[in-house]
Amino acid sequence: MHATLRLPVYPNASLATLFISEVMEGTSFNKAVEIYNPTRFAVSLDLYTIGSVTNGGDTVEGTSDFPAGAVIQSGGVCVASSPYH
Repeated sequence: MHATLRLPVYPNASLATLFISEVMEGTSFNKAVEIYNPTRFAVSLDLYTIGSVTNGGDTVEGTSDFPAGAVIQSGGVCVASSPYH
């Protein structure tokens, strides 16, 4: 599984630059990604989604939204895991 983080477009992208800092891959559906916020500001995840691509493909097969109001604090991380484990 490959994770794709779809990012919203901001006029000043440096204020909302998040990146996937770790990908955890276990057996079957036991998967997770860690998203890091290196900025000086808390970033709302309301406009973000995670898409999944299997076996090295390039087509997003499904997406997951974050819970409404989810935020990554400055210097913080969010771990999103497969809902099927």
